[in-house]
Amino acid sequence: MFAKRSFTHLMGNLLMLTLIGITILSCELHLETVDSRGNINPEDRYVTMSGLRVRIPANVSQDIFGQKFDKYMAYFDQHVLSKTDPGGRVAAQDKADWGLLTLDEILQEIRRIAAKYPDLRQRPLKSSDLARIRKDFPDLKNEEDIDKYGQVVYDYYSDLIKIEIAPELAKKMKARKGARMALEFGEPNDFENALTAWNPTSGWSVSVARTDATNMVDALFGPNGNGDRHNANAFKHAVWNAMGVQEIITRRGNKWVALDKMRQFATAHELKNINCQSCPTQTFNGSFFNDLGTYFAWNFDSWFVSGSLPTSGSEGDDAAMDLHNNLVGRTYMYQMVRTGLFGIVTYNPSDDAIRDYFKSYVCFHLRQQYASGTLSYYNGNLGSLGGMNYHNDTSSFLIALPTSNPDGSAYIGRTADVSINCN
Repeated sequence: MFAKRSFTHLMGNLLMLTLIGITILSCELHLETVDSRGNINPEDRYVTMSGLRVRIPANVSQDIFGQKFDKYMAYFDQHVLSKTDPGGRVAAQDKADWGLLTLDEILQEIRRIAAKYPDLRQRPLKSSDLARIRKDFPDLKNEEDIDKYGQVVYDYYSDLIKIEIAPELAKKMKARKGARMALEFGEPNDFENALTAWNPTSGWSVSVARTDATNMVDALFGPNGNGDRHNANAFKHAVWNAMGVQEIITRRGNKWVALDKMRQFATAHELKNINCQSCPTQTFNGSFFNDLGTYFAWNFDSWFVSGSLPTSGSEGDDAAMDLHNNLVGRTYMYQMVRTGLFGIVTYNPSDDAIRDYFKSYVCFHLRQQYASGTLSYYNGNLGSLGGMNYHNDTSSFLIALPTSNPDGSAYIGRTADVSINCN
């Protein structure tokens, strides 16, 4: 739990999803343009991405745009960390260990590099940022065009940040080989670190939302609010997920992508037993394996990273509670965020709206139950619960854990619900 952390579309969304796809068609056109620092570089080139001409800076591989998670992890191992010859195999001891870094270190690099790129949160954009985007996307002439292709622009700059932060992350990782750090309770885990390095803009957004949710809990519940398993923690998880979606959309991300990205990070936070040495024996073709208790497993060239959702005891109760409350937060955003033509967001709930909505839930719509009761809403499948972006049928209540076990003994680690002014 975090103490200080299927979806279906209507047919009308198919056009929008096609629009934001990252199918890249190469063009042979080479033009003089600016590099990431604004200098003229004749080696830069244009490709077509989602129907737009997009600048690819010199010495940047086109393959890094739109990389799936497993492809980026393999790329990082081979081309950044070990620098193995193309086609060569990376030795096990040379593969990335994301537990050697802290999330704060990764975010520090993201913020440092992101300062060189347009701030997509600004509305209207700064004139310098608008000019930069027009150089990188010659077909986009004004802010309305940028909103129309917001997810493409969002992904483009996130991918450039991803590549620029990689060498420094690899440097720190190499320096700490053999000296793995122990995580404090509630800290981000290996998966969250790796996801953030792969998708920097979303990872940054999720981290901002985590901090905002923690501050909101402090303001409403006081010093006892940032505990675990009680009403304030239920509030925090729902608000964190809602505000994570909000933040991604604020950076001109698409509603549906925002829901999906927030789900990935929120579910990754609940994973346990993450390692690359004792990986599961299953092999599978898709990105996710949603069987009971197993989530987020990728296989690329005999390389595995995996994690499990705990399914029994207090850890199983914790996971079911958190995943449900996470889902309620995302479902609220699914219901409230309004979009218009081309998927452009026309209404994104404010911090105050999110706070007031879930404050009322804590006051009037809170249930106390163990994992068995929570999973009864999801056909007993914890992995399925962790894989849904939203779920209307279970969005009308939050869940905290009971204060005692079924036999009447005290539930270890469960403190009393925190008082809150419900007027």
